[in-house]
Amino acid sequence: MSYFLEFNATPRMFDLDTQRHVTSRTYEAFCWEGRIRMMASLGYSLDSMLEAGQSLQPELTHCSFSREQLPGNALKVETHLELDGERQLWLQEVKQEDGVLACRIATVTRLLTAGTTLTMATDESGVAHSEESPMDYIGKLPTSFAERKNCDAVATPVTALYSERTPFFSYPAAAYWRMVEEGRWGFSYAIGLDQKRILEMDTVTFFTSGTFGIYRQPLPGELLNVYTWVDRLEKIRCYLRSDVLDQQGNLIMSNIEEQLIVSLSRRRPRRAGPEYIHMIEKYLENKPELAG
Repeated sequence: MSYFLEFNATPRMFDLDTQRHVTSRTYEAFCWEGRIRMMASLGYSLDSMLEAGQSLQPELTHCSFSREQLPGNALKVETHLELDGERQLWLQEVKQEDGVLACRIATVTRLLTAGTTLTMATDESGVAHSEESPMDYIGKLPTSFAERKNCDAVATPVTALYSERTPFFSYPAAAYWRMVEEGRWGFSYAIGLDQKRILEMDTVTFFTSGTFGIYRQPLPGELLNVYTWVDRLEKIRCYLRSDVLDQQGNLIMSNIEEQLIVSLSRRRPRRAGPEYIHMIEKYLENKPELAG
């Protein structure tokens, strides 16, 4: 059974990042609202869920970005839901007024009450609107993440912030995105890719897509470590890997993401130059084969 819902949203000036892009977490905030609105339309309003001790817990989240947006742009958030037993499969698209895709976000959640999984009640009113079903789309995403064996990783300490929790007193997908983003910045500075070096090399990377497997909710205030390394380079693309571990070494979350390598002055994709490859060599898991 599939369901569809849409609403309008507008990013603000406050939503810009250091590259003057609307942040990835802004799109996820729009989509979180879409999921909560969809739950309400199916009889699970925010108030009723809180009263019943229910919550919507993410197990997997994926994002891909197609078109940069500016503050004030009128956007439309389309939410497609497909029920799969105890799981809720979400495929959401954020589009411009002219229908051009800005961002696509896929999410797998479970509806919990006091730690017990619920199966949502369904009816026959669902209508599918997407060309590709959430199940088909999510079925193509990574579900396992290879262990690091051949390279070092940069460790960046992060804290599960009390203030990032939702009304359910749990962490939304955007909180996990933030942890990995902090790890990404920590990695950049560890290899010496600060603002000055970016300008000197005329090279920057843009986050274009990522998949996050979530294994458990962190505790509020819990100190975690994000380990970040490069899985591989493919022409104009750099694939980063991150694992988030607790202080006992237990895995909280894994991520693989695609970064587009771009010439800062030309604003166009470019191959990684020798200087950039040298900077990441220590943290590169799958090194290219050298010609004999």
